Amino acid sequence: MKKYKRIAIVCANLKGNIGDFAILQAMINKLAHLYPGHKVDVFSHGHLTIDKEAYSRFQENAGDLFNYRGVIPWIDVPRRSRIICRLRLWPYVQKVLIDRASRMLKREIYGREFEQYRGVFIAGGEQWGGSNLGVNMFALLKCLKSLNCNVHTFPFSIPSSITNFNRKTDLIKYFRCLFGPAIARDRTTCAILQSIGVDCISAVDMVFSLAPPKTKVAQEKPATRVAFAVTGCHSAKLDAYIDALRCIKKSNIEPQ
Repeated sequence: MKKYKRIAIVCANLKGNIGDFAILQAMINKLAHLYPGHKVDVFSHGHLTIDKEAYSRFQENAGDLFNYRGVIPWIDVPRRSRIICRLRLWPYVQKVLIDRASRMLKREIYGREFEQYRGVFIAGGEQWGGSNLGVNMFALLKCLKSLNCNVHTFPFSIPSSITNFNRKTDLIKYFRCLFGPAIARDRTTCAILQSIGVDCISAVDMVFSLAPPKTKVAQEKPATRVAFAVTGCHSAKLDAYIDALRCIKKSNIEPQ
């Protein structure tokens, strides 16, 4: 089958977090380097709303580097029954749900011509764990593999609880849908996957490939200041972090 000069990024987060947009920019830059002359199509994550204002600003700055092609369908997973979890049967249930969702997704996205992309790249991040995310991500991975053999992933993370939701043998089969090894963005993820038997290599988050900002924090000689960036769920504990830093400052602890 003839392949288009196009590359797809799926499951991009456009929910308004500046870090997610930075990761998307880094992914687009990487693909422009790997596939010169190819257009990049972006499909967003189905379970997250799009921050239209933030996305509009990002698109304006990005210019014609990519085309937004819509949302990957999201399949709601029934709530887990306590008795199923207590008997440790959920991984068997999750496999059935993944197989079923994969078939449903294939019917939903077949018309989007995924089989004709030169490569399909799954966005990086921590979005493979639990039941809802796990079912949808692994179902999509299986679905894409059935349509296109060139399925890749950018560096990602997984929680240590992933084996509570999926059997190890199933995880090996899922990640074998990737072209080449899985790419972990931290050593913990890499160690977990390798202990399961998944072919995996370690890398860094794509955001670190971005060029440093033009505006830098003023440097002092000798350096007397430290900058902290608190993001995501940790921002809810910002006051506690500030109090802890004040205690450290008052204690006159010298750096070692």
